[in-house]
Amino acid sequence: MSVMSLISLSFSPSLLANEVSILAADLKHQGNNTWSLNVTLKHEDTGWDHYADQWRLVDKNGKVLGDRILYHPHVNEQPFTRSLNAIQIPFEYIDTGETLYIQAHDKLHGWSENPLALDLNLIKAGRLQQKAP
Repeated sequence: MSVMSLISLSFSPSLLANEVSILAADLKHQGNNTWSLNVTLKHEDTGWDHYADQWRLVDKNGKVLGDRILYHPHVNEQPFTRSLNAIQIPFEYIDTGETLYIQAHDKLHGWSENPLALDLNLIKAGRLQQKAP
């Protein structure tokens, strides 16, 4: 097989088709500078060798603010929502309206290339709901 064939195969849409999609997020203030985050994911889980196994909340520099491990496949449960509580978001991030990002991971493809952005300027009454574009 030629090098060009390998390169074009590596960018094949069929290989990227099973990347985790982040459909929505719901960020809620819990008090004392802590937040809860519900994240809805969709992925073509096929079993233990290929499933969405993690999501995380990161700042613009990639610092992980919260990390949610998914311990089993969700083959017949798509899309699905999982929560993480007691996330510490620095007050400065809220005050200056930073943008945070949700990244998703699957066992076969790694981290999704399409994070969901959360613009903290959009928080109203301690809550931010965001859907994927």
